[in-house]
Amino acid sequence: MKLIFSKIAFLGFALDVFFAVRGYAQIDNKKLEFVSEIDTSKIKKVQFQLSSLNYLKNNEYFNEIVDGYTLFGVYLNPQVSYNLTSKVKLEGGVFLDKTFGKSGIQQFEPTFSIRYQSEDWRLNFGNLEANVAHRMIEPLMNFEQVIKDPLEYGIQAKYQKNNIFFDTWLDWQKSTIAGDSGQEYIMFGVNFMGSKFNGKNFNTNNQKQLTIQPIVQLTAFHQGGQNTTNDLPVLTFINYAAGFGFCKPLNPKWSLTFEPYFVGYLENKNTGKAAFLNFKLEAKKTKFYVNYWNGNNYTSPMGGDLYQSVSRKFGNEDYTEKVRKLLIFRFVKEWDLVENLNLSFRFEPHYDLKNRIFEHSEGLYLRLKL
Repeated sequence: MKLIFSKIAFLGFALDVFFAVRGYAQIDNKKLEFVSEIDTSKIKKVQFQLSSLNYLKNNEYFNEIVDGYTLFGVYLNPQVSYNLTSKVKLEGGVFLDKTFGKSGIQQFEPTFSIRYQSEDWRLNFGNLEANVAHRMIEPLMNFEQVIKDPLEYGIQAKYQKNNIFFDTWLDWQKSTIAGDSGQEYIMFGVNFMGSKFNGKNFNTNNQKQLTIQPIVQLTAFHQGGQNTTNDLPVLTFINYAAGFGFCKPLNPKWSLTFEPYFVGYLENKNTGKAAFLNFKLEAKKTKFYVNYWNGNNYTSPMGGDLYQSVSRKFGNEDYTEKVRKLLIFRFVKEWDLVENLNLSFRFEPHYDLKNRIFEHSEGLYLRLKL
């Protein structure tokens, strides 16, 4: 068995040498994004908006890095918006999160944003287009942020035209003033997906031509603050990823994507690195993924739990695994039930190559955006 999985690991790295990245071979979360654009046909008009997500995610994990648990509930964000001009939109409302199995409302927050849109650029002040809308790979930003911490507050600039995607943001998670006993938490991120170009040397058929897209991502998480009463150290974690994406249409319905990344971590003198290889076989509503992770001393404050070398398991925080090797399989099925309402199902088993543990998670997500 050990020899078999060693060969799988070798095959992954051999493919890494042969190929180089389209974005989203890791996993496509577009159906769960909440973005807000200006409808230029409704200038000087008050509109009602509603975003909601019903979620059920079950993690059957038995390792020493992350707990197994179930997330089950719903959140609502009713808002009123007003298009001041063709370029400026005001939004305000409330956010409510109800976790099933617990009494009361777990989160009740006001939401407010000013959005500026000019051609292909959008600037957001206040509530950001958050979590999965940043389109980061999971080792840099945990998918479960869309459930556990769906709100982000700060400033954001986005550009999108054709295949180019650029997003940079500052998320002020926790503030301090002089005399506070805690620390301030600040998150900065950048995602750049460049223009695709054709691999003319690989295929002369324009209908089935290979396309190549460069991708660069970076996050910086800072915890510190001045004149606080705690003795905690000031820390800044920098995580980055770089790769190129290949996408090859197989026929009018199916395409194949390969997306390898070099992933890194830096905090003062502490460093870590990883190889992250991603394959996707995709039709319009059905997607199959295979992901291979080989991490060495990697950690990311905002990254997915499974990819960490430092344990996040309750009561096991001192445990570390310098090397983490995972083979992840994902099946995603999506349905557009009616206009503005879609349902997504995910089955994500994985095998821990180092510890020889088979684990899995399942998810069901009902998203409404009016």
